[in-house]
Amino acid sequence: MAAWPAAAVAQAIDPALVASRRDAIRDALAASDAGDHARSLDLAMRAERIAASPSLRAIIAREAEYLGNWVLALGEASQCEAEALRDFTIPDRDSVLQECRSLSVRAERQVGHLRLRLPMPRPDGLHASIGGAVIPPVAWGLPYVVIPGTIAVEVGANGYETYRSNIEVSAGQAVERHVVLAPLAIARTAAPATPHPVAPRPSAGGGPWIVGGAGLASLGIAGIFYGLSQAAYPSCADSSRGCPDSEEASYDRYARYSVYAQIALGTGAAALATAAVWWAVGRRARPASAPRAMLQVTPTSGGASLGIAGLL
Repeated sequence: MAAWPAAAVAQAIDPALVASRRDAIRDALAASDAGDHARSLDLAMRAERIAASPSLRAIIAREAEYLGNWVLALGEASQCEAEALRDFTIPDRDSVLQECRSLSVRAERQVGHLRLRLPMPRPDGLHASIGGAVIPPVAWGLPYVVIPGTIAVEVGANGYETYRSNIEVSAGQAVERHVVLAPLAIARTAAPATPHPVAPRPSAGGGPWIVGGAGLASLGIAGIFYGLSQAAYPSCADSSRGCPDSEEASYDRYARYSVYAQIALGTGAAALATAAVWWAVGRRARPASAPRAMLQVTPTSGGASLGIAGLL
């Protein structure tokens, strides 16, 4: 078994590699006889990288069995069996085929199989992994050999939620799982409603109140002047004989204050009426930056003047 591969591939590869392969197989068999199965497996796999053959696969499967690497043992034994069935020119073919079949049966009892039924039709970007190993598309839907235990499965595709599951697989058990991918939930973030501009409610502003206040102040002034006129009213004013010269000054004050009182009264009444009409029908929105109207009293040499400053 060890000698045949070198002769079979001698004309297909470089002679130096053939010699290296032959030496690796010889050393692998020696290590196996010495009980160093880890070194034997390493050397046999080096030889296989140069050129594979059913007999060399049988060596690898046997050493993997010794080490408890049942997945590798099953893979190499199955491949050995398939190749030996096709090739009738293999030296000692029957014994090689028999050994590979026996290795395959023993390994099958120690591993599990997991088959993933993926969505049909295949969505874009579909990918799957079993136990962290990416499964190529050609193997989708086929039984995948796994080490018994809890197997992590992950399947994803463009536009779908990633499917993740932990599946228990026992030795010698075949498990099948149908994978259903859920479409990604489209995040519909409600945009904050843009408030429609609301026209400011018509407002008369402070103008009517100031004018009304000025009217009330004017009525107050009218009351003051009326009181002064009554205080200055001469007793002779009701006499048919008229007032003496000594009372003329009092009569002049009375007359002047009466005029002032009438002017203030008329002004106050007019201001109150204007404020009422302005507030009722003349309301408008006043700009926020506009200065507020203010009532100003300015002293003068003869008394004081009443005025309004700012936007009404």
